[in-house]
Amino acid sequence: SEARIGNQRAKDANAAFQAMNGHQADPLARFGNNVLKVIRKFEQNSQVFGGAPPLGPLARYISITEGLEKDWSNGVCIVLASLGTTFLVQNTEMQKRAEEMVRNAGVRVGGGGITIKIWSKDAQRVCSESRIQCPSGMPSVLDVIQINHPERGEGEKVHAFLVDTLRANEIRLARSIAESKRVMESAPQKIRLHNGVNHTVKKEVYCFDESEGRVSRKMFFR
Repeated sequence: SEARIGNQRAKDANAAFQAMNGHQADPLARFGNNVLKVIRKFEQNSQVFGGAPPLGPLARYISITEGLEKDWSNGVCIVLASLGTTFLVQNTEMQKRAEEMVRNAGVRVGGGGITIKIWSKDAQRVCSESRIQCPSGMPSVLDVIQINHPERGEGEKVHAFLVDTLRANEIRLARSIAESKRVMESAPQKIRLHNGVNHTVKKEVYCFDESEGRVSRKMFFR
């Protein structure tokens, strides 16, 4: 296997964490003016989406498990930073309508702007089969977060997106380079996905820098 290591700026991760887990008077204000503008546009035109506006931004439903913030907040936010501008819809027709509405609001679609994705049609099954035991025993991103939505079905859509699209159940969090190498040295782990496809588990680790007490490097292996 080959290892490629890229530097990460911890201050960027901290900024992402503040954006995802801020405590302003308006909880949605932490996502910025463009996202607020889009949320209001969707809510005002919910009939276009069958009465329910697009689900998002996804980061509003995600928090780091209480007691684990100090260890893993930076690593989690590096992986999930894009969720502050990601919304989910039912199908491609709804996706087109949502993207057009975003543009009409004067906000960019994709490329650093708002992203509209389609939720999994088999979200419940994806969620039930998403836990993967890592040979090294290190937690995955999915292991250290909570998905908080008052409606169970909507929370399952967020969960399924994290698994199907971001592979948050495979990306590992480590406290040292030495710990990360245990993933590299482990045998490839193969699983059968919910759709019947045989899949080799992704070997990607966000490494906790013991000396600086922050995530500073990302390691991934092929």
